Amino acid sequence: MMFALALVPLTIRAVSACIFARAMLVRQQIAEALDAAALGVGSSNSADLRRLRPWRRNISTPTIPSTRPISQPTVTVATYDNKG
Repeated sequence: MMFALALVPLTIRAVSACIFARAMLVRQQIAEALDAAALGVGSSNSADLRRLRPWRRNISTPTIPSTRPISQPTVTVATYDNKG
């Protein structure tokens, strides 16, 4: 009986430890990606940065989705009998 009662908190702690470990792994991967991006921007020359400025402006403006209905494609199925 005591083991069954102790099993619930132990299971909760084990699951939370796995979730925490996964969160720390994702945090490390994001930090590495951010470092790589910063090094990439820092090592680029000014011509590359001038080329990226319009792209940056396009990202900062929100896009409005089209309100037009999407047309359904037409599907044609050809059937043949034994006579050709």
